[in-house]
Amino acid sequence: MKHPIAALFKGLLELDSMAKSGEIHMRSYAEQGLEAFRKLKKN
Repeated sequence: MKHPIAALFKGLLELDSMAKSGEIHMRSYAEQGLEAFRKLKKN
C-alpha cells in the first residue's frame, strides 16, 4: 500500500511545481477538474 500512496504524493508534488511555475492556467485547470468531478458523480 505504501507505493501507490507514494506515487500519488509524487504526482501532487509535480502538479504543485507546475502550478507555481506558471506552466498551467490555474483557473482553467480548476474548471476542468470540477467538470471531471461532476462527470464522476453522475455515474
